[in-house]
Amino acid sequence: SYHKTDELGFTTVTGGSWSDGMYRSTDFGQNWQVGDYWLYASCVSMNPQGEYPNDTLSVFAGDSGLGMKHSTDYGTTWSEVNTGLGNLYVNALSYHLEDTLRLFCATQGGLYRYVYPPGVSEHSTGVSGSIIEVIQTVLRTHEPILVKYCVIGEDPFREMDLGIFDLTGRKIRTAKIGANITLLEPLRKSGIYFIVPSEKEYYCKEKLIIVD
Repeated sequence: SYHKTDELGFTTVTGGSWSDGMYRSTDFGQNWQVGDYWLYASCVSMNPQGEYPNDTLSVFAGDSGLGMKHSTDYGTTWSEVNTGLGNLYVNALSYHLEDTLRLFCATQGGLYRYVYPPGVSEHSTGVSGSIIEVIQTVLRTHEPILVKYCVIGEDPFREMDLGIFDLTGRKIRTAKIGANITLLEPLRKSGIYFIVPSEKEYYCKEKLIIVD
């Protein structure tokens, strides 16, 4: 397995020959191994700030004619991810600099945004009449985090454990919240974080952005 600190790199070879494809190096580019052959491979992109939560092995690549491919094992195997992509001629891939849950795909027919599958979901799922909400999603490093937890039709004093994760999917801390509003200690380092309930059927809607 590989980690973000390893000497891992990717490149594409294109030109209309059977050597076209995605190549991977694990030694600062001294040696290269083919990850997948496909004609007119045009670009490759990894998350510049660390991989998105719960999918720490992701790499995306584009092709001028076959669309987008996605690898979940650092480029060892690839599969197409073209659902909703209106043009298969991909020129470039780019992550949003401040919010790397946003991956953009520039094609000859327009600009598209890739929608990540749920791990930490961008959409809330209401289960058993319970709602978890981060009241203020942009905070400074000295400001406490306010989390609202509403329970309807169940034990109104029920508690729940939360995990706070950074962009690499690393758990920063755990916390326990009770009914109504809970005040959590400030995060001391700027960045983008996710508050994830320990119970898998719950998803937190908002990302938490900490600024200096």
